[in-house]
Amino acid sequence: MHRLVQLQGQWLAHSTVFLENRPMGGRAGFFVLTALQLPDGRTVLVQRGWQARDLRDRTLTQPVPTPADVPVRLHALAITALTPVEAA
Repeated sequence: MHRLVQLQGQWLAHSTVFLENRPMGGRAGFFVLTALQLPDGRTVLVQRGWQARDLRDRTLTQPVPTPADVPVRLHALAITALTPVEAA
């Protein structure tokens, strides 16, 4: 299921991960994901974009600006999954 959402919170920079083996436009690369902490303490994982792989050294990634002290507001498409209770 997909739905439009509005979220606000703060990035948890230490939680940024690079999901590898995600080609785009014929190029190898990564999806960049970072946790966003909501005001109530919950966190959501946000796909922030795509980054090309360094062809010479696959362990190198580019820095992702993730200021921890700046409030973030997102208008995004959320992918939701049904929990076993909702599916019943």
